Amino acid sequence: MKSYATLFLLLTIVSVGGVFGQKRAEIPAKLVGNWFEGSMSVLQEQNMTTGSVSSRYGSSIGYVIDADGSFRYAGLIKSTMYNCTTTLWNDRRGKISVSGDTITFTPSKDYWFNSNSCYPSANKEQNKPLDAKTFNYEIGERDGKDWLCMREVGKTSDKDVLCFPRTKD
Repeated sequence: MKSYATLFLLLTIVSVGGVFGQKRAEIPAKLVGNWFEGSMSVLQEQNMTTGSVSSRYGSSIGYVIDADGSFRYAGLIKSTMYNCTTTLWNDRRGKISVSGDTITFTPSKDYWFNSNSCYPSANKEQNKPLDAKTFNYEIGERDGKDWLCMREVGKTSDKDVLCFPRTKD
């Protein structure tokens, strides 16, 4: 009886150790954090119907990368002209993997919403295909801030480079 209990305990330790001993994907500490870029127009426009005043243009685009390898991407662009507000929103989430100077984003969600307050019948929302994308990345410093810059593998133009400053977590 004692040998069965010892064998059971040994098998339990080995199987639990196997689960906990599995190597998780290593996410470099320098990648972990919030990386966002945004802007807002100083020009304002008043909605003649509601009376509310808002900036004519604003955007916030970037990533939150967690140590467990999960990511969240948010992209919001709003523009108001002649009392019409156009909004484009993208919410993408999933996992990343890192190998050398490449990072692969594999989404589990890729939701898009596009609206125009003057033409609500044209508003559109959709879930895009969950295609993984791989980027070369580099983290550097500019103006006393860390910046994450990426370019999709296979693209070569400077206009394809995306850069986001580290923001406070």
